Amino acid sequence: MRRTTIKSGFSTTIQGMKMNTTLRNLTIGLAAALALAASVGATTVNLNPDDPTWGTVTFETNPLTGTLEQSHGGQTQTWGYAITYTPGQYAIDHNLWFVATGISAGGFNNAYASQHPEVFDFPVIAPASMPGDPYTAYYTVAPAIATGNLFQIQWKTGLPYVVDETGFFILSGEMWTGNSFDGLAKFADAAPVSTPYAASAPEPVSLILLGTAFSVAYWTRRRRKSA
Repeated sequence: MRRTTIKSGFSTTIQGMKMNTTLRNLTIGLAAALALAASVGATTVNLNPDDPTWGTVTFETNPLTGTLEQSHGGQTQTWGYAITYTPGQYAIDHNLWFVATGISAGGFNNAYASQHPEVFDFPVIAPASMPGDPYTAYYTVAPAIATGNLFQIQWKTGLPYVVDETGFFILSGEMWTGNSFDGLAKFADAAPVSTPYAASAPEPVSLILLGTAFSVAYWTRRRRKSA
C-alpha cells in the first residue's frame, strides 16, 4: 500500500513537472511571437555600426506591418513611411543631420514599380537638442513627423487568382553637418536600414468567372433536385 502511494505521488509529480514545462514553453513562445509582431514593419539601426554614439534611425512602413490590403489587377497601391532620427552624443556635438538619399525594393514579378521620383520625398532630419530624445523633421528644423509616401506599385492585368509580392524596402542615407538647412555639407554615409513589405492581388476577371461557375453549379444542382 505504501509502495503504491509513493508510485502514485511520483507519477503526480512527473505530470506536474510536464505541465509546468509545457506552460513555460507556451509562455516563452507567446512572448517571442509578441516581440516579433511588435518588430515587424519597424527597424532601428545604428547610423555608424562601429560607433553607437552617432545615434540611430528607425524606419517603418505605413501600414506598420508592411502588408497592404488585398488589391486587384490593374490597380495602384502605395506604402507610406515614418523615419525617426535619434542622435547620440557624437551627433549632437557635431550637429549631424540625417539625409535620406534613396529607397529601393526587390524586383516585382506581378506589378510595376512606380518610376515617379515624387513618390518618395527624401526627408532631411535635424538632430535633437538632447541626446537620446527622438527628433523627427520633414524638410525643416521644426519638430515634426517625417512621414509621407514611400513606394508605389501598379498591379499587372491578366493575373492568376491570387499573386503575392514580398521583399524588403531598403533606405539609404547620409550624415550631413552644418548650422542650418541651407548650409549643410556631407559628413559620412549612414548605415542602410531595411523593413519588410507584402502585397497581394486577385484578378477581377478571375473572380467574376469563379463566381459565375459557382452560380451555374448551384442552379444546375437545384434543377436536378427539383426534377
